[in-house]
Amino acid sequence: MDLGRKAISFAGDTVNAFGDLGGQTLKLQRYMGGTAEDASRLAHAFTMTGIDSDTAAKSLGILSKHLTANDAAAKSLGTAYRDAHGKLLPMGQILPSIAQQFSTMPNGPEKTALAMRLFGRAGVSMLPFLSKGAKGIKELQEQSDALGTTLSGDDLDAVKENTKAKRTWGEAVKGLQVSLGRELYPALTAVTKFLSGSVVPVIRTVVTWIKEHKDAVGLVVGVIGAAIAAFKVWSITMAIFNAIAAANPVGLIVI
Repeated sequence: MDLGRKAISFAGDTVNAFGDLGGQTLKLQRYMGGTAEDASRLAHAFTMTGIDSDTAAKSLGILSKHLTANDAAAKSLGTAYRDAHGKLLPMGQILPSIAQQFSTMPNGPEKTALAMRLFGRAGVSMLPFLSKGAKGIKELQEQSDALGTTLSGDDLDAVKENTKAKRTWGEAVKGLQVSLGRELYPALTAVTKFLSGSVVPVIRTVVTWIKEHKDAVGLVVGVIGAAIAAFKVWSITMAIFNAIAAANPVGLIVI
């Protein structure tokens, strides 16, 4: 029984792991372009250097903005990031080149400032990845293949289809709820109007009467409280007598 539950739990975790990695890879691919394999390998390299997918994606988005604008931050790279036709190189090629430059820099304010200039406020978080250099990043990407965390285009298509199916199901359930709500709304409106027009005035009348007859209400409450207290005392007393009767060798009966 326990083995079966563990097997079911493992199967669920397996599906979730595939879906989570697929989602992270798709997000990263939107920012960096390239193939599914390139994006998932890079996702593995980010994970192994302690960078979550959201931070990585936002950082690459900021870097892409600098590169596209050809601004001062991009020019400070000191490395080529466009091909002979002036088109941006794939991010999978640009990042190792940038990382190689960072790997030769000593830790300190200059290195930190450059990272923040290129990747925004999350640049500090990117430093463990960047400090790996081109060789270190390549080794992590190869490790992704060896560990089985590299995803293919078909894998990402499967994740997309599953996401689409879940969204469609969610909208179908929402549509059913909306349809039922549409039919129930008039009835709920009628009930609300009835409560407002009939029940609320009665309650107000009762409250007003209680305010005007506080002494009588207090007396009634006191009598009820005393009756409840007396009943509790009587119940306790009877319980004691019955216990004595049960232990009485002559068979005294207390009712």
